[in-house]
Amino acid sequence: MDGAARTERRRRARRRRPGARPVGAGQRATCARPLGAGRIAIVARKWFDPSQPQTLQAAVVLCYLDAALGILYLLALGTALPVILIAAAIGANGIANDRKWGYWLAVVSSCIYLLAQVVAFVTFARGLGPLLNVAFAAVLVVLLLHPLSRQYQRIWFR
Repeated sequence: MDGAARTERRRRARRRRPGARPVGAGQRATCARPLGAGRIAIVARKWFDPSQPQTLQAAVVLCYLDAALGILYLLALGTALPVILIAAAIGANGIANDRKWGYWLAVVSSCIYLLAQVVAFVTFARGLGPLLNVAFAAVLVVLLLHPLSRQYQRIWFR
């Protein structure tokens, strides 16, 4: 195939088909043609979105990290508190996919987790380890409720 034919083929491939829209950032990836026989919609799901503000990125990573450590804590001690962290991880996945329910699930579960950590620190154990648990739970809540995070979710989340 010569160069002119190859260029023409590329030009035709780039030409938009009727009814097709280019998929931009934050939009669902779907088939270019309408769904029909044997065609299915492709929905892109992600675990982390680098286009979000730094506060939301850090909150998503902290939610995932807390959930992973919570699962280890659950396997070691068998307590029910890490279930809240698993809900926060589900919320983090919703945040990464620009969903309002994910944002609010992460906010509510991280606030419950912070409250539980403060109660545990005040009543049971005082020391550096429990204090760090309270500090990281507070950082997660602050990251989620930061004005930049709230503004981004208000504008861009579905």
